[in-house]
Order: sequence, then C-alpha cells, then structure tokens
Amino acid sequence: MRRFWIILGIIILLVFVYSVLVGLGIVNLHSSPSPRQIHTLILDDFEHPSNDLQWRTNGYVQITSSHLHVTHGKKSAQIEFLIPSQFIATPTPGINWQPRITLSSSSLFLLRAYNWSSFKNFQMDAFNPQNQPVTYFLKFVDSRSFSYKVSGVLLPNIENKIIVPINDLLKARLNLKMIRSVSFWVHLTKTQQPLDIFIDYVRLDAPLNFKRSLPVTTN
Repeated sequence: MRRFWIILGIIILLVFVYSVLVGLGIVNLHSSPSPRQIHTLILDDFEHPSNDLQWRTNGYVQITSSHLHVTHGKKSAQIEFLIPSQFIATPTPGINWQPRITLSSSSLFLLRAYNWSSFKNFQMDAFNPQNQPVTYFLKFVDSRSFSYKVSGVLLPNIENKIIVPINDLLKARLNLKMIRSVSFWVHLTKTQQPLDIFIDYVRLDAPLNFKRSLPVTTN
C-alpha cells in the first residue's frame, strides 16, 4: 500500500510540474504543425513502362525503364539522347535542332492535364550520371502555339530538382487552361557519344487553398 501512495505522489508531482511548464509557455500542448500540405498531380512517374514511356521522340531519343535514381515509386526513366549517326529518322528538323522528348496531347502517352491554372509549379527530378554539368531545356506550348522555354544546369552525379513556376508561363502569355505540350532536351553540341539522363516524378503541385495572383506586367 505504501508503494501505491509513493507512485501516486510521483504522478501528481509530474502533472503539477507539467502544468507549470505549460503555463510558462515552455511546453506546447499542441503538437508541432505538420508541413504545409501540397496538392500534387503526377504527369508521369514511369511506374507503368507499357504506357509511361510513350513520350514522342521521333526516333532521336531512346527511353527505357530503370530502377536507378528513383525519386518516386520504384521506377524511373533512362533517357538516351542519340548522336546523329544513330538517328532513326533523318534528316533532322533543323541545323540547331536538338533531340528531345515531348509529352503532349498527340503523344501515345497523353498529357494528363491541360489546365494548369490551379497549380503553382511544374516540377521534375533529373539525375546526370556524367562527370560534368549538362545544360537542359524545357519548352511549354499552349493550344495557340505560344511557347515558353527555360534552361538550367544538371549538376553531375546528384539528384537535380527542376522547378518551373507556372507564373513564368503566364508572363509569357501562355493560356494556362490549354497547355498542349512540354518538351525536355539537353545540349549535345560536340558530344561524341550518346548522353544519358534519368528523370522521374514529373508533376504539377500547389499548396492547398492556393490562389493565383496575376503577375505584374509593365508596358
């Protein structure tokens, strides 16, 4: 019986101390806020190779399923940008043209969403296995053939997160409710052998309750 009263006394003391700490604001009764919830629409995560690899290549790029450098699910896509001697289709569309992959309303694997107006960012993950940086390009086209192109650098041997604010497309006068295609390619000038890039988790996202504010334009 004596042990019972000792344990009960300890419990009462702990409750008292806790109450004092809460009163002083040292301890918060509420749990730490969770990270801001994000609404994500996956455009392609390459989990179903029979469909997800069917981006338009026109014979200048090879896309294969891979288990390397995965950032979402269990699979990624290995993109092999071919050199001219390997092109299945000839001639190329132009002198400065570069092999590319395109996800669009006319590719076998269709663009999953045309209306991007409720999203904040376009994102994708890319891994560059080369020992030097590689310049990448993304081009977005709407139903009126208005386009927006952006470029950046894929650092070697690390996961690169590519983020394109949707407002940048809006500033370029693209109709966010009628996006027709997105293309991805890399700079191949003076490349003597095919160049591989791994990509995964192509997506649109926005915080929950996101409301778009129109960008400020100047005349």
